Amino acid sequence: MGRKEMAHRGCCRYYLGILVTILAADSLVAADRKTPDSWIRVGQLGPEAKRMTDALPLSDQTDQGGWERYELQSDEFEGVELDPNKWWPKNPGWLGRQPAFFYPGNVHVSDGKLHLTMRKQEVAEMPKDKGYHSYTSAAVQSKTTIKYGYFEVKAKPMKSHGSSSFWFYDSTPEWWTEIDVFEIGGGAAGFEKKYNMNVHVFRTPTQKQHWSAGGVWAADSNLSDDYHVYGLEWDRDRIKWYFDGVLVRWVENTHWHQLLTLNFDSETMPQWFGLPKDSDLPCTYSIEYVRVWKKKSVEGSCPGAMYQIYPAVVDSQEEFEKVANSLTPGDELILHGGIYSQNARRAVTAKGTLARPIVIRAAEGQTPVLTRPADNIDKYNNIELVDCSYLIIRGIRFEGGSSGVRFIRGHHVTLEDCEICQTGNNALTMNSGDCDAFIIRRNHIHHTGLSNAGAAEGEGMYIGCHDGSCITTNTLVQGNYVHHLRSTSSGGNDGIEIKFGSYDNTVRDNVIHDTNIGRQYPGIFVYGGGAKVNTVEGNVIWNAGEGIQVVSDAIVRNNIIFGCSATGITAAPHAAVPKMQNVTIVNNTIVNHPRGVLIRWAKAASMRFCNNAVYCPSSTAIDASGIDNATFTCNYVTGRLQGVTIDNDRFYDGGSISAALVGPDKNDFWPNSGSVLIGRANPAFAPELDFNHTTRNPPFDVGAYETDGYVKNPCWQVRAGFKVAAENNRQRK
Repeated sequence: MGRKEMAHRGCCRYYLGILVTILAADSLVAADRKTPDSWIRVGQLGPEAKRMTDALPLSDQTDQGGWERYELQSDEFEGVELDPNKWWPKNPGWLGRQPAFFYPGNVHVSDGKLHLTMRKQEVAEMPKDKGYHSYTSAAVQSKTTIKYGYFEVKAKPMKSHGSSSFWFYDSTPEWWTEIDVFEIGGGAAGFEKKYNMNVHVFRTPTQKQHWSAGGVWAADSNLSDDYHVYGLEWDRDRIKWYFDGVLVRWVENTHWHQLLTLNFDSETMPQWFGLPKDSDLPCTYSIEYVRVWKKKSVEGSCPGAMYQIYPAVVDSQEEFEKVANSLTPGDELILHGGIYSQNARRAVTAKGTLARPIVIRAAEGQTPVLTRPADNIDKYNNIELVDCSYLIIRGIRFEGGSSGVRFIRGHHVTLEDCEICQTGNNALTMNSGDCDAFIIRRNHIHHTGLSNAGAAEGEGMYIGCHDGSCITTNTLVQGNYVHHLRSTSSGGNDGIEIKFGSYDNTVRDNVIHDTNIGRQYPGIFVYGGGAKVNTVEGNVIWNAGEGIQVVSDAIVRNNIIFGCSATGITAAPHAAVPKMQNVTIVNNTIVNHPRGVLIRWAKAASMRFCNNAVYCPSSTAIDASGIDNATFTCNYVTGRLQGVTIDNDRFYDGGSISAALVGPDKNDFWPNSGSVLIGRANPAFAPELDFNHTTRNPPFDVGAYETDGYVKNPCWQVRAGFKVAAENNRQRK
């Protein structure tokens, strides 16, 4: 929050009334403005609350609320310094209320307490041109945000005109709200016994006028004379204030449903408490503990919580891991931009439900980077997601680690709009137990296999176990951009590899290139051998070893493959797969490889190769054997042939590449007007859609595109970057 906003924040405090609830002077003009119902105690507290356990709020020792401790914002302050994973020793968005300047040097932890001190002091960091002079004070802010809960502190306010405050706030372009648990002027004449409480609304999506609902309860003795327990219970219906375990005020919750930061601070308030006396300084506000509880989750009973965190120091267990592992169904964790580094294993076990998935995502417009020190690249994976379910991870950059993202079992997990890069070995692995119903989409995966400690693998995605001991099923791998993969071992640097036994997976619309650094491995490799087929469709691949390698149980269609160093498509046996069967390779465009297609189908069953455009004019277009029992039809080829001939049935002469395709030298593989590919496909094998996700209409075209009368490709042009499959405006001939 900017200083201008924060300066506005405090001006309302001077209108607090005693023993009543009042509103700031702004008129009630906004449509969503509603005076909240409220109540405030007058006079004595009544029966004293008895503490039986520290595990529950003082006001609810029999746990009528169903509370569980929330450690992310709880602290007993038992160390010798502020916990850097939980707290800022300042307010990151505000320098303080003039003339006092928030100075981190005034924040201390000792004797089991947090101390915030105000001094008559000037420091070099103090911007005098902004009105800061003469005084330094202190602030502590949580690094996480929270909505709803029970918040209890045991505190002793300072005995000076400086304030002692415990409050919550945050500001977004649409919402800016605040809850003041207390603001106490412990040494200010007339304020020594006053427990000042308030709620503020500074802006909502429909109104920008500030208003507040404040109230004061008067204690029997000066509040700065001793420690007292201050409590706030905040839920969707009411906000309640407690003093030593006894309710003193409540307000109807009409507006305070925003994620807020937790704050302690001391401020100068010249117009309210007056400036501090020099004789009272230095003076200290002390907090013995802050304890936070949230209500135990009941499935379907309420929306999940939303948490926000910021980068912290490198540690063996960073805040991200702690928060992620505390999430319950329906919760959302937002990571703000910056570096999140960890020097030990980072493992997350988040389990949502179908109705209430867990979301871990980047803050809007920001890039959080999960990484680790450089000397960890061969020691730990960047992150391991263990037995996760109904989990969505979005917008995070995973940089470094042996593997970038390792899934260890799990189901119904989505990884989207992330980046995985600069890994020692593979980028993404799913080879440590069965995985089902994953979605891996729109991720940027690049620069793998950087380890120099020994032979390195560098696969973009390693899915399933090589021997079939673990499998991945029912998973979508779509719209990813995978490139510049390095390997120095037989483990390889495949772009996407789906191992033996994994089935019912779809690999669609991925852009894959340069999987040939160090070693030369396929852009996509599907083994098969499972209960159902895998589908490989709409991908574009270049500068790989093999573009696509397929063994068994697969549909390979509508792919564009060009400029690979070994083959465009290899369909041949592999030692890991005992039986070759049920492969359909149709409507692919395969251009400029040493061998366009390599087929070895002896002893294979139910194999089909149809409607493909294969143009390798200066090399071998087709090298095939064992094809007598396979189905071949309407393939148009240019280049040398081995094991097949132009028979005007299975294989046709494709003519010159320049006559057939608009601009293969510019990666434009759209059929030319009058191309031999137009209207020549066998309709029995034509897919419903083409490479651009447009409907194929008869007479069907050979290759990945369906021209449908258009002289130019109306959709995404092949290039480095993510594929965009949406239709654009078209120009008919």
